[in-house]
Amino acid sequence: MFTARRPGRGANALPLESIYYIGQTISVVAILGSLVFVGLQVRHARLQSEQTNRLARAEVSQTARLKMLEIVNGWYEAQESAEFMHRTLETDALLSRPEKQRFGSRLVTLFTAIEMVSMLYREGLCDQGMYDRTILTGQAYCTRPRVQKWCAMSATFIA
Repeated sequence: MFTARRPGRGANALPLESIYYIGQTISVVAILGSLVFVGLQVRHARLQSEQTNRLARAEVSQTARLKMLEIVNGWYEAQESAEFMHRTLETDALLSRPEKQRFGSRLVTLFTAIEMVSMLYREGLCDQGMYDRTILTGQAYCTRPRVQKWCAMSATFIA
């Protein structure tokens, strides 16, 4: 067996094999330390990514909700428009052909917005609360007899 000897050390010299094992042990500790560090970095990056995704989802949800509120509230801002919506949703009054088109256009806009929120939700881009509020809005309109009639006619036309 070879030994590393320094001049004047004599029998106290470490054998080369011991030096090799000490070096191997230090290398293993260094590698394990590096792996732990990389693992911590990956965990931190994942947590940051999840937080960024939550914030983006909240922003998309807020934007979608505000846009939907803007659309629906726009139907009731002007006196004439509010009266039109009341007449179409709350009464059995006959509608002229242009009024039917106007009402149908509003329903298409509403249901398109609901569909868009549903798609965003399925893709994980908007939160559960936004999805639930949107579905409730759609259900509220769908309880109206004229909306149900329009949906039945539209389904027949589309099919």
